[in-house]
This record gives sequence, C-alpha cells and structure tokens, in this order.
Amino acid sequence: MKPSEIRAMSFDDIEKRLDECRNELLRLNLRRRMGSVEKTHQFCSLRREVARISTIRREMKVASGGIVS
Repeated sequence: MKPSEIRAMSFDDIEKRLDECRNELLRLNLRRRMGSVEKTHQFCSLRREVARISTIRREMKVASGGIVS
C-alpha cells in the first residue's frame, strides 16, 4: 500500500489496517516456525507496511494536536 493511499484513509481505517497487518505478520511467523512458509518475501513487505502505517498514523496524531504514543 502506498503512503498516499494510507494518507487518504480515515484514522479508524488506518488503525484497522495496522491491526490486520500485525495479525497477518503474527500468523506468518507462526507458520514459519511450523515450516510451512512458501513466500518468505512477505515478512519484509509486511514489516515495512507496519512501519509505514505507524509512521503516517503518528504524523496524523501530531498534526491534529493529539497525544503521541
């Protein structure tokens, strides 16, 4: 997902997408430990997407004057 697409989303949608990505990364890690991962490149792309979404979420909080966590 591109940063421009993330910025066009509402804050609630961003939170939901971040949770989805983190859960998907968790499931992928569990499958890796079991030895059934075929597409190992997904780890890198998911970690980057989580970081990208987290960064944009923080930018939105700062811009709105909210509390930064």
